[in-house]
Amino acid sequence: MGGTRTPALDDCNSLKAPALRGAQPRVAGPDPPPDGLCRVPALRLMALAETGTRGLLGATLGSAADRDEASVARRLLHLLRPGMLVLLDRAFDANGFLGEAAATGAALLARAKSWH
Repeated sequence: MGGTRTPALDDCNSLKAPALRGAQPRVAGPDPPPDGLCRVPALRLMALAETGTRGLLGATLGSAADRDEASVARRLLHLLRPGMLVLLDRAFDANGFLGEAAATGAALLARAKSWH
């Protein structure tokens, strides 16, 4: 597969971002928060990176409360191109997302949650 790029989509949903009172969502903690600060909101970082070089092709932030990883990953689909074999974890195996990703011309290799 000479010349084929193999990026992967992956996320991290345990980033903490200190903020002022009123930030949402909040990580569990004492109520009310000490010193007038809110509990630390959690973020989801979604990245598209080359698997060989670990070069970052793109990244986006979402809310850790958003349980649908594919909705955050959709923001990175414009970076996919023909000549790429995109590696996807089982969180991305929904037909709607796979159809949108395939429409970019990139080839997809996804791990499925279950086989029926």
